[in-house]
Amino acid sequence: MSEEGNNQRTVKWWVFLILRVLLGFVFLYAGLVKVFDPASQAETVANYKITPFDQQPYDMWLGYFLPLLEVIVGLGLVLHIMPRGSSSMAALLSLSFLCATISVWVRGLDIDCGCFGDQVVFEGYLVHVILLTLMLASSLMLVVSSHECSAR
Repeated sequence: MSEEGNNQRTVKWWVFLILRVLLGFVFLYAGLVKVFDPASQAETVANYKITPFDQQPYDMWLGYFLPLLEVIVGLGLVLHIMPRGSSSMAALLSLSFLCATISVWVRGLDIDCGCFGDQVVFEGYLVHVILLTLMLASSLMLVVSSHECSAR
């Protein structure tokens, strides 16, 4: 292999490492700030008014489950544990959050997304949709990257 090919592979490796770790820390932080207050998270889930998660016990299940899943996905990405599974789950979560946010925006609901508990509040849905779209794109790039690595 040529030196140029090795340099490109090295740059690509660093780019995906940084992308994976950054995305992992986003999920890890988002999960950790919510994991100790599941009741508040359940209320946030119910505010989205997406059936059946807008009523008990489903809002509580999601309120307890989502932060734990975000922590697990974040740890998987940061520590490179099951990279294809971690990045696939990150993509599914990002897509789910994106669909829920667009749904709330289209229906004209004015709610706090609860993404980072009460630590971070987004001003308007457009910024939120853009960030979630970037997270989804990053996750999908990591899924493809992990698939290419395992195919070799």
